[in-house]
Amino acid sequence: MRRTLTVVLLAGASFVTATIYAVDEPYGSDTLPRLFQNAALIVQSSGAKPAGRTETVPRMLVFNVQIKQVFKAHKQSNDETVSIQVPAAISLEQKEFSRAILFLAEVHDVERAKLAPYELMGGRHGLITNDARFLGTERYLTSRSAAEKAEWAGHYLKHDDSFFQRSAVFQAIDLASDLKSREAPRAFELLNEALNWPKLADSCKVAAVRGLSGLKTLEATKVVAGFAENSKTSPTLRREAMRQMVGMPTGRKILEGWTK
Repeated sequence: MRRTLTVVLLAGASFVTATIYAVDEPYGSDTLPRLFQNAALIVQSSGAKPAGRTETVPRMLVFNVQIKQVFKAHKQSNDETVSIQVPAAISLEQKEFSRAILFLAEVHDVERAKLAPYELMGGRHGLITNDARFLGTERYLTSRSAAEKAEWAGHYLKHDDSFFQRSAVFQAIDLASDLKSREAPRAFELLNEALNWPKLADSCKVAAVRGLSGLKTLEATKVVAGFAENSKTSPTLRREAMRQMVGMPTGRKILEGWTK
């Protein structure tokens, strides 16, 4: 059965920022693990048609988007239409919906929900259209077990696309945080690899350091301390590592030893 999705585009820079991140976690909201965790609905589209607009500010453009597949849904429904809102500042074109994956969150504001009960998450990160990114995202969404997620993270950690790099780091953080999980040791090693891979974006290394800090283990302290001591680590990343060490087991003691 063919399904139809109604998309509402929002304009206005100040409103757009609030709309994009209103339902996202402020840190990591541009990664696949957080998009997946927070989404109420994840779909693949196969086309779209304009379905109206409003003249009030912020202006809203409405599209009817045809759905090819549903990856995740909090509410089961046989309806052929569902409405979502997207910031118009993203400058989406109708053709982009011909083959896309959309991460959607519920709209809780009563007035806005009258136009559409869902909104696109994470700005453009919530709309996957690029072929290479589409395939990697599809693989992520179809990876169900922790072992499959760990395999995905290991494969995409060193991908050329920084979106996948960052997503892999956050997936590794999630897996490593579950210390009872069979995948925790592998995830821990992935975070270690992230810190030592020279081509990884600095923002990903910061995320890896913070993730290791959150583990509160001696092994994590050792890795972060080694990263801070490494002469190849940039001053900015070294300072971040040292800041995180303050709250890690024996971290403060190690820092005090460095100052003697």
